[in-house]
Amino acid sequence: PQDAGAVAFRGMPRNFVLSRAQWDELLAARPRGLGGVALDVGAGDGSLVTPYRHLFSKVVVTELTLPLVARLAEQRFEAYVTATLSATALGGRDQFSVAFILNVLDRCKDPGLMLREARALLREDGWLVVSVVLPWLQSDAAVAEGTKQRRERVTGATFELAAASLVRDLLVPNGFELIRLVRAPYLCGGDRSSPVAALDAAVVVLRRAAYPPQQQLAPKLPPLASTPVDGAPEAAAGVAAAVGQDVPWGMRADSADGAADEPVGERVCGERVCVECSE
Repeated sequence: PQDAGAVAFRGMPRNFVLSRAQWDELLAARPRGLGGVALDVGAGDGSLVTPYRHLFSKVVVTELTLPLVARLAEQRFEAYVTATLSATALGGRDQFSVAFILNVLDRCKDPGLMLREARALLREDGWLVVSVVLPWLQSDAAVAEGTKQRRERVTGATFELAAASLVRDLLVPNGFELIRLVRAPYLCGGDRSSPVAALDAAVVVLRRAAYPPQQQLAPKLPPLASTPVDGAPEAAAGVAAAVGQDVPWGMRADSADGAADEPVGERVCGERVCVECSE
């Protein structure tokens, strides 16, 4: 008999984070102009790009191997084989409205360098969208013999603590300001016993900061507080303060002692992004 999980997954993209409608909502206030060209770093088979590509006049994609680039080109993406992000490697393009690094940052050789290279390719008002499975666990199958992967100091054994550390210790110091963080299920291929894996992913929307990378020191993480931030329902002001910003990113902390009883980050369910759902 066929595995029920495999049957349920049939017809869906190989990987899935957000639906078309959810991307519409998350990117509604994105910077426009200059043709609205986006960059997707490490686009894989294109399954994570397809749900948002309609929002842009063009999506430029990168991958490390010719077979994947050929597959992306078949889907009419402007695709490049490159391990580095530069205008030279991308056909002279260097003014992207939005750059996407979806489930790649924890699997590359140097996450900080990738962020800085992406930042250099953005317009001054450009956005960066990062998705990463939390808690943070780095691995790089492409590390060649004799090379090393730079280990980032993203800590935290829970989604809540890891999300705060990701923003504070990696994203902010590399020249970005937080706009929004949502929590979403990342569906991907599993193993023989579980063909579909459902993992907790943080989808982080950021803007290119005015300060250069490494110039802003990330503040220390204070205890989580139950005070709402900027009107966000059930927001945790302490986590927002940890990245030095008052932003409505849907964090929640219900315990008097500062421990988060419910998952942190806006939940994604159905066809919308919400804060209240605790299922």
